[in-house]
Amino acid sequence: MADEGAQQYIPVLMYHDVAVRPNRADDPFTVSASLFREHLAALKDLGWQTGLVGEIPSQRTGERVKATYLTFDDAFESFGSVVAPSVEAFDAKATVFVPTAYLGRKAEWPFGGESAENTVMSLESLRDLDPTRIEIGGHGHQHLQSDLLSSATLRHEFRQSREILEQGLGRSITSMAYPFGYHDRRARLIARQVGYSRACEVGLGLHAIGRGRDLCIRRLLITPEVTPELLVQLMEAGQRSTWRSALYGAARPAWREVRRIRRVFHRAGAPDQPVAKEPV
Repeated sequence: MADEGAQQYIPVLMYHDVAVRPNRADDPFTVSASLFREHLAALKDLGWQTGLVGEIPSQRTGERVKATYLTFDDAFESFGSVVAPSVEAFDAKATVFVPTAYLGRKAEWPFGGESAENTVMSLESLRDLDPTRIEIGGHGHQHLQSDLLSSATLRHEFRQSREILEQGLGRSITSMAYPFGYHDRRARLIARQVGYSRACEVGLGLHAIGRGRDLCIRRLLITPEVTPELLVQLMEAGQRSTWRSALYGAARPAWREVRRIRRVFHRAGAPDQPVAKEPV
């Protein structure tokens, strides 16, 4: 686990689809089932413990524990058929984030709507998952970009997702992941107000444990190119080299401005999403 002074960092891994036979050679979000099992084997062999997002510490403990957290966005059917059995076989844990408007339906947002092979798990299949090993979290209701929504719509998206899962599964839902990773201060505030205590972004880095960071948990994006050896390196050093980190830091203000302008125009053109002065 990376360490820098008193700061504690933990690796939170971000997967999407795990398929026995990936259908698209250019798909950066689908890891083969065999590679995923190699990842699990490497983690186990090297003594890494796996936990649930809801268990991520809020405060630094000063202890060096080899703990990592496996997360899966979108809750594709492959999670139930491939991921869950593999997780159980390696005595691991994982968290899956569900866009509730698509329960039991084809996903429409990836690859410009061209991923007809991807179906989101149904409530029935989610109920079959072992709650001691698999945590289920929200992923918005309609998988919309959080920072482009009005506060009222955003509140509905986050709350609707949580309520559908709690009522359908009979368990408390306290973790979520922002669709597409987009969020701002307003989204984090609303996430907490509707009952979430943990929320994941993308971030492409190690998560720094600390007060105020529970609703912006950074993750390492796992792609088909991530071998077990590279996985271990990423978990120790993060996803950016020094020069890439510097470039990202320089570009981030410009990126935020682009998102701000897009948000203003998006809300101006949407009758149900009026422009308002909101904290960002």
